[in-house]
Amino acid sequence: TFVATHARLAGDACCDHMHDGCGFVTQHSALSLSFEASLQAVDASVALPYWDYSIDVERVARDHGGDFGSFVDADSNELWTSTWFGAVGNYKHLSSSKHKIAETPGNASGKAYVVADGRWAYTPTLKAGDGETRNSYGYLRAPWNNNPVQFLTRSSTMCGATHEEYQFDYWQYPTCDVMWALESEKRSLKDFLRVAPYSPHGSIHALIGGTFECGGEFDRLEATLGLNSTTANRFRSVVFNGLKDMFRSGYLEMPKDCAPETSFKDCAASCKNLDTYVAENNTAMLEEYLGLVDFWGLLSDRSFDDRVTALSLICGAGLNVLGDQLEASSPNDISFWPIHPTVDRLFQWKVIAGTLSDMDWPETEYYWGTYGSNVDNVTGHAADDFLEYDLPQLGLKAGEYTNADFLNMSSPLYDTMPYVYAHFKWDHCAELGYAIGNKTALQVAAGDEQYVAPPGDSSAVAGVTLARR
Repeated sequence: TFVATHARLAGDACCDHMHDGCGFVTQHSALSLSFEASLQAVDASVALPYWDYSIDVERVARDHGGDFGSFVDADSNELWTSTWFGAVGNYKHLSSSKHKIAETPGNASGKAYVVADGRWAYTPTLKAGDGETRNSYGYLRAPWNNNPVQFLTRSSTMCGATHEEYQFDYWQYPTCDVMWALESEKRSLKDFLRVAPYSPHGSIHALIGGTFECGGEFDRLEATLGLNSTTANRFRSVVFNGLKDMFRSGYLEMPKDCAPETSFKDCAASCKNLDTYVAENNTAMLEEYLGLVDFWGLLSDRSFDDRVTALSLICGAGLNVLGDQLEASSPNDISFWPIHPTVDRLFQWKVIAGTLSDMDWPETEYYWGTYGSNVDNVTGHAADDFLEYDLPQLGLKAGEYTNADFLNMSSPLYDTMPYVYAHFKWDHCAELGYAIGNKTALQVAAGDEQYVAPPGDSSAVAGVTLARR
């Protein structure tokens, strides 16, 4: 399945084959095209839509004073009503008490985390098959995310902190300003591929997925260390990175198997040998752990003993649980699918507008994510790495084409791809002074040197044109 493939590639102990590298754009564009083919196998008249979430981001700034809690609030954004993606429901309304999540003390809303209305209500989380990526409960999720819930989960907070409480420099949202900078300032393919996964895209997953089962530990952290709420809330919002990084570094111990009725508390990860390192005052290993759990250095002004106390509290509670949009099984959330065509659309327009002067795929430094022990298996981000998605529209099977092949095929200067975008307009941005859809304005902002497509004809792979909208 698409979920299993994404979970395997993004949840590998070795590295992330889909994110934190130059392959992010081509990987997700090819995945989207493969998914579109599956839709068209049922109804040939449909196409995968894109979601220009910068419209919603600017609406948050205009109508809600920059409070991104409104971004995923059904009362403020119709996308989260039952008509569209569905809102976050209340888990206590389920007839079964199994997997019931204790309310996170830091979550003032009192809401639980399951989509409970509309077409996508109670979307099941599949049990992993033989050899598939799994967590300790056997669910098809990232191996570091011991989310015990058998349904799709979303949290509007990060360890109980609302966006208003945790917002700081780490969190950059895809505003018109961000989109304009991507289209006008990033002149090389390398620079575009380096930036596209983050501020123009990444925060959307965090806003939808969120984290939970960690509010209590941060409440205790504030009380124990007298930590000011601003620092604590910022820490709440980024500690999810520690799960993946500790796991890949080999520093997390995960229970092998947990019965369905086992609570998260009894099936949580633990930080390997932490008690021993504390007892022996092994500063080298403690600093190693702190660098992964507090990678932003939010506790850097505290004493070493305070920082170790914080580490012990966070590790002792299992770090956190990730909502499904914030982990390797994110395609299980229907709202995943319209996100990545938006990045593809931005890339296509950049090529059309002529603001790329260097189309060379980097030969080095094409992966900058975390590594596991098997560094020789880091694939997915080099130009000649193969992609693992069937593309029946192009007559291609998984493993028959590379990142470079797909990049060339997806160029809007050729007619290879079986889709076009309905338009390249960003009227809401133009109203704010960002003329993203104005080719001349972009070219002036980018400078005189413009990319010129090399001669060639990629039309040997034919396709039927369908408009995405």
